[in-house]
Amino acid sequence: MPAVRWQVLNYLDGLNDWQTTSMVAAGVSTPTSTTQRTLEDLWLLKLVGRRAQGDKEAKSGRAYEWRLK
Repeated sequence: MPAVRWQVLNYLDGLNDWQTTSMVAAGVSTPTSTTQRTLEDLWLLKLVGRRAQGDKEAKSGRAYEWRLK
C-alpha cells in the first residue's frame, strides 16, 4: 500500500468527526490534490466514508467530508 494511504488512514483513525479534504491534507502534510486522490481511492476500497459538504466547496466539485468506516 502506498505510504500516503497509510498516512491518511492513520490520521483519520484518531478522529471521530468528519474531516474536509483540506483538513486531512494539512494533517498529513501532503498537497490537497494528492490527498483528494488518496481519499477517493480509499473510498472506492470502502475503507473511508464520504458525505457531501456545504456549498462553499461545491463549486469546485470536491465538496466532500471524510472519515473511517
